[in-house]
Amino acid sequence: MKNLRFDFRSSVRFLAVLAAAAVFAALLAGCSRETTPDNTDKGTDPIVTSADIATADDVSVGTDAPIPPDFSFPEVGGTFTLGKYEQDGNAENGAEDIEWIVLSGEDGYLLAVSKYSLDSMELNDSDEGTTWDKSTLKAWLNGEFYEGAFTDFEKAKISDTDAGRVFLLTVEDAETLFETDADRISEGTAYAHSSGLFKTEGGGVWWWLRSTGEKDGYFAGVDGNGTVSRAGNTAHRIKHGVRPAIRIEP
Repeated sequence: MKNLRFDFRSSVRFLAVLAAAAVFAALLAGCSRETTPDNTDKGTDPIVTSADIATADDVSVGTDAPIPPDFSFPEVGGTFTLGKYEQDGNAENGAEDIEWIVLSGEDGYLLAVSKYSLDSMELNDSDEGTTWDKSTLKAWLNGEFYEGAFTDFEKAKISDTDAGRVFLLTVEDAETLFETDADRISEGTAYAHSSGLFKTEGGGVWWWLRSTGEKDGYFAGVDGNGTVSRAGNTAHRIKHGVRPAIRIEP
């Protein structure tokens, strides 16, 4: 009987402990419901999910750059940056921003040319007479250069033209869109000089125009003093500066 009485009392104690634990758990659950904040409580930052993040209409998924701020372009004569290209001659630190000069603005578009001669190239890889449309420089500017220098967002800002998305200025552009010879003088980048670009005594460089020259196989250009050369030089075997031009839709 003594052993039976001990077991009964132990059972009572065990049941009492279980009941107390259940009451304590219920109290904890009630406190949790009362203290858990939701996104509408004042002073609480809402949880942002992927569904809450808006994407820009003109930026496709998978582009190689985050959504940038809206571009704002300067007036004629001003400069802006768009795209990247190796310029300081140090490939280890990555390509540098390309600086552009706005030459004109009409019909809702801006015509801009690179501030510096970015590279040194032949205009064509053959001795045979050619046109701008069939030149290897046009193919390079609208192929390797265009694809490598600009992000998808930036490409959407560049308009196609009869001369290509990226092109060279004409003789008429060079003569009318710059006020003086000094304004036409171009400096080459360190990378362009390392690629064979010749610097004149005044520091300027020759740079190509897309107008044909006075002889078969020749193209016009601008010399190191900023003078337009309509006679030009042979498109093959001579390297001049490359100043890409683009037409932008602001």
